Amino acid sequence: MSFKQQMNRLSDFIDIKHGYAFKGDFFVSDEKEDCLVTPGNFAIGGGFKEDKLKYYAGPVPEDYILHRNDLVVTMTDLSKEADTLGFSALIPEITGHRFLHNQRIGLIQFKNDEIDKFYLYFLLRSREYRHHVVSSASGTTVKHTSPTKILSFEFYKPPLDVQKIIGKYLIDIENKIQLNTKINKTLEAMAQSIFKSWFVDFDPVRAKMAALVSGGSDRDAELAAMSVISGKDEDAILQFEQADPDAYKELAETAALFPSAMQDSELGEIPEGWEVADLGESYEVVMGQSPNGNTYNEQKEGVLFFQGRAEFGWRFPTPRLYTTDPKRMAKKDDILLSVRAPVGDLNWALNDCCIGRGLSGLKHHSGCSSYSYAHLNHLKDIFDRFNSEGTVFGSINQKDLKAIKIIEPEKTLVELFTRKVDDIDNSIENSNEQIIVLSSIRDTLLLKLLSGEIDLSAIETEFDEACS
Repeated sequence: MSFKQQMNRLSDFIDIKHGYAFKGDFFVSDEKEDCLVTPGNFAIGGGFKEDKLKYYAGPVPEDYILHRNDLVVTMTDLSKEADTLGFSALIPEITGHRFLHNQRIGLIQFKNDEIDKFYLYFLLRSREYRHHVVSSASGTTVKHTSPTKILSFEFYKPPLDVQKIIGKYLIDIENKIQLNTKINKTLEAMAQSIFKSWFVDFDPVRAKMAALVSGGSDRDAELAAMSVISGKDEDAILQFEQADPDAYKELAETAALFPSAMQDSELGEIPEGWEVADLGESYEVVMGQSPNGNTYNEQKEGVLFFQGRAEFGWRFPTPRLYTTDPKRMAKKDDILLSVRAPVGDLNWALNDCCIGRGLSGLKHHSGCSSYSYAHLNHLKDIFDRFNSEGTVFGSINQKDLKAIKIIEPEKTLVELFTRKVDDIDNSIENSNEQIIVLSSIRDTLLLKLLSGEIDLSAIETEFDEACS
């Protein structure tokens, strides 16, 4: 289908409204109803990120309250590469939250009905538009664009009915990606909950201790631990013994691995027999080193490269850059830790990759990636201390990272935890693979948006196959 006719400017169809300068005196860390939309809410490539909201507790002008599916663009980017500058996002609907139109964010206002909102949403994520915005950006460290520069973008506009079809396909793809992401986050929360119960709160140990203190027998203590681990009450566990003897045996063996007493340590009370160690004693640690900048490329030449956390997703990084001169490598299934600006963000490496100075690659000496990822997530409070110590941006060096004191449980429990969450991790990775395929289809369609040639039936077939 060809729609090449004459070039159109965005200014023929839309205006862009500047945001309001909400006062910093009312920015709060506690969760509130009102959330400021900031450049940090924009994902690389476009779309809205819900994971880091900025809360506001002050007065709100009515004209600067955003609504579901309002189309916004970011006009400032703090990163050197201007990773999100100019990209678009749709305001989501999140129960209990109201989004505010903050400064440095532009709100799209339609002059007429000649352009479909969802089509425009993705047009503002296309490569050609991206090049237009970045090439005309101002600023050295902080990059800026303006409504005037955005509105000067020229493109071929397909008929409205074609726009609507393209927009619908792309929104369906994005909705499926978002659904998979939400499912993955639920699964992730399940794994983190198990880790916290076993290795942070020591629930099975404390259940045993409580049973013994109340005069119970060793058998009562084991049943109490089994109850905590399984989430079943003791009567249900006894019925479980008859209904599924093999599963009951596995549960009993798990409970038996936890001690029934605590001991003092420099980190406070920990289960008897467990140890305190330096992180560097328990983990293999590789600190990143950046290759020469002229070796970077997006054409997949050389080795996959992550400079810092810019490509981090909620769990896995998104491949973007490659280098022909790798220095330091992280291995597949290593955990990537951001060691600067900010310290403590984590992702799971799906491939061998070169890491730059903004990252470190870690893996627990047991080789258990599931344990490594969950454990490092629960060290966030420690990592946050380094974010407050920097003069401009937080950072942590190799010596300080390796010197962090951690609790080292019995190796058998670490391995058992990994086996227990293995199905969860596999489900997350399989779902992520589907996300990658869908993202590729979306990006292919984005490339064709401005080409004047597009095969809608082929796109529909690809989408159906990816979702099957």
